[in-house]
Amino acid sequence: FESPAPDAVRYRQIANEMMFLYDTQEREPLFILCCKISLLLFGDSDTSLRILTFILSIALIPAIYKVGKELFGIVPGLVSAMLLAGCTDWAWSGSRGMRLELFTLVLMPMTWAIFTDKVTDRKRHGLLLAASTALTCAVRLTSLWFCLAGCAYAIWRRGWDTRVFAKVAGLAVLPLLPFVIYCGVKFGDPMHTANIHAKWYRNYELVGVEGGITEAQMIADPYGGPKVS
Repeated sequence: FESPAPDAVRYRQIANEMMFLYDTQEREPLFILCCKISLLLFGDSDTSLRILTFILSIALIPAIYKVGKELFGIVPGLVSAMLLAGCTDWAWSGSRGMRLELFTLVLMPMTWAIFTDKVTDRKRHGLLLAASTALTCAVRLTSLWFCLAGCAYAIWRRGWDTRVFAKVAGLAVLPLLPFVIYCGVKFGDPMHTANIHAKWYRNYELVGVEGGITEAQMIADPYGGPKVS
């Protein structure tokens, strides 16, 4: 195996230091919690994170088949699952200890809830939309905008009252509030987990650009420079 990605090394460090559910520093809590469990089960090593993401990548194959079958039919679902199972890049990604597999997996119920034509009970469907939004955002907080947009679309196409959206949004955000408060107290910025990575991407784009920063500066302090949100 190649060395774990820098992000995976940081995930392991945070998981080891984690004292309670939302104590995940600059990272969202759900994947760090999974890392913590994997480290407890399989030992404190890089291999434990590889085992976790390998299991998640395998679980995604039947999940994408199920959602594809429900939305488009057996053939599209089967083809999607086969393409994923045979993708060497996905197999490589699944051995790196990253959160992409979990993020894609939690998007599956959200995708089904948004696009399904199946008639479901309003209360149950609203709870599914809220729960899948919360889970997705607990992996990547920046997903909130498109999850809420998807919820709004799902509610609109069913002709439900706009108050349903307010309830769904409230229930979705509720489990995320402790983490936002945690970031506000610890870092002075409730959206720290999103903003700090916006700084990284901003700095990355400035490497080698006239008036920007050098590669050495990026390596020395990738999160430096003025604040951005």
